[in-house]
Amino acid sequence: MPLSTRDDDFHSLSNDINQNLERIERLMEQVRSTSSHIAHELRTPLTHLQNRLYNLTERQGLEHEMREELHQAVEEVHKILGLFRTVMRIGEIESGRCVHQFARFEVRPLLEEVSEYYQPLADAHQCQLLIDAPSGTQLFGDRALLFQALANLIENALKYAAQGKAITLSVTLYRGWTALRVSDRGPGIPENLHATALERFQRLEVAQQQPGFGLGLSLVKAIAELHGGQLCMASANPGLHVYLCLKRT
Repeated sequence: MPLSTRDDDFHSLSNDINQNLERIERLMEQVRSTSSHIAHELRTPLTHLQNRLYNLTERQGLEHEMREELHQAVEEVHKILGLFRTVMRIGEIESGRCVHQFARFEVRPLLEEVSEYYQPLADAHQCQLLIDAPSGTQLFGDRALLFQALANLIENALKYAAQGKAITLSVTLYRGWTALRVSDRGPGIPENLHATALERFQRLEVAQQQPGFGLGLSLVKAIAELHGGQLCMASANPGLHVYLCLKRT
């Protein structure tokens, strides 16, 4: 809040608001730093635990039931390590500490590369991946991070909205932004839950039947904000449009 040159009630109110906002920002940063630090500190002992459990599964003479229990324990540790890696990755991106290199590149080859990578998984879901992007359209950003963001969006669409229907990757204009869009024909997300779906560890009712931690969209949001953009959703009637909005260049 701007401060008044006069020492009046408005000056005092603005000063109090600024102090509270600064305190909230410090607390939020402490929370982000603490979660990343905990994930970093626990990653090494958990990796050792995973390796030891795996070594036990290779021992001769184990009963089948015991071997299966050990395999399940290895898988559970693997999931926890995946959670920690994602939390740390989000923290790196939000703070700008991740390695990134912005450059101008053509959009369609990026969409084709992501589509080709996920085609086997799409085939398993009897789902068609479509691309709607004219040749020559360019963006300015980190290509590797945007690939990761699109990959997360496609994984979500395949999890919750494939069901033999098409998923479309496109580039479009959205509310004044240049946007990479992933569209599906699934059940969608109610508009009043769009903001909730972007929060960390939030899993909506439609997601409860699928494995995950509710961090996929948080990672995409962090990548969008690193690019000075934002992550938006809109109903596709039926289905969902997810827009990775970037600055127009």
